[in-house]
Amino acid sequence: ALTTMAKWEGGRAVDARAAETGETPLMAAASAGQLDCCLSLLTAGADPLAVNVDGVGILALVASKVSQGKRSKVRAVVRLALLNAAPQLRVLLLHHEDCGRHISFKPHQESPERISAILAFIAKGATIGLFSAEELLVSTEFDQASKEHLIRCHSEEYISVITQLGEQVANTPVAFTPYYQGFKGLPQAKQKKAEFSDTFFSPGTMAAALRAAGGVVHAVESVLKGHSRTAFVCVRPPGHHAGVDGATAGAPSSGFSIVNNAMIGALHALEGNHGRLCKRVAVVDFDVHHGNGTEEIARAWHAKHRKAGARAASGADESDLFFASIHLADDGAASSIEFYPGTGTRDDLHHNIVNVCVPPMWIGAGAGGRGSVSA
Repeated sequence: ALTTMAKWEGGRAVDARAAETGETPLMAAASAGQLDCCLSLLTAGADPLAVNVDGVGILALVASKVSQGKRSKVRAVVRLALLNAAPQLRVLLLHHEDCGRHISFKPHQESPERISAILAFIAKGATIGLFSAEELLVSTEFDQASKEHLIRCHSEEYISVITQLGEQVANTPVAFTPYYQGFKGLPQAKQKKAEFSDTFFSPGTMAAALRAAGGVVHAVESVLKGHSRTAFVCVRPPGHHAGVDGATAGAPSSGFSIVNNAMIGALHALEGNHGRLCKRVAVVDFDVHHGNGTEEIARAWHAKHRKAGARAASGADESDLFFASIHLADDGAASSIEFYPGTGTRDDLHHNIVNVCVPPMWIGAGAGGRGSVSA
């Protein structure tokens, strides 16, 4: 009977929404802990990924209207059944062995062990009951990023340099910072000494970087096409210090970054190979350091679209990309310390860029705060 009712009027009512809350019948059934009703609605084609006006989805609503004494048990049973009935409700967790092939010359905080430690912590969380293992869909099945993905963020010259270096590098990792400074014509006396380089390039670095960026592209497609509710991409090397040409102007290095994974995914969403995947993208960067590379790429993208004066062939325009970075910041003006990378103290609202500065302890209470607005 429930299935018949759900298919009433050709199923048009199965995702009908309450005027004020945006709640669907599936959300109402989940809130009440009515498993049979939930499964009937899903069978009739109800959207398991729908959210209400507050952006809350079905899994968060399960058993919310069940009495407190029964809530935990009902919630566990209904959530598990929903995850099995609608696998797209699971969190997509992506990782790949290629990301362990990027090796630094010396013991280094940005190492392959970072990924194994994260995966071990996640596995432990499922074991001790922090979450159910069924909530995750773990996959290593995704392609490397292509040049078409990279060129939306990085210059042809930079892509050529890292591609050639990836083909030429021997077993000993190359100190990438002075290598690229030399390529750009910086006198050797001003280049960073190899022993102080924070970024290295090993035989597996290019494969790792392309796989990392490819993971973000795959995650973006999976979420925006409705195959996954959300995604966590556990990859390396990181990317937010890589700008259009690698290290940004004035930065001492590219800070462990080779290609900008997040922006490659963001611009793929706006200008994808097979058409635009979403209307607008917000990139929010929460890190101890300013995402200077991401900001530079965002600014370049905005400038390109503003200069064109019209929407791109993909349909995207300058208002469709927003970037916010939350980070420690000290440009040396309030102390004798210039905290890496020395940027991110000002907003750039003209380019939809907001920097939220957290004052370091060495500045003292009352200093720092939000960046000022630039013209």
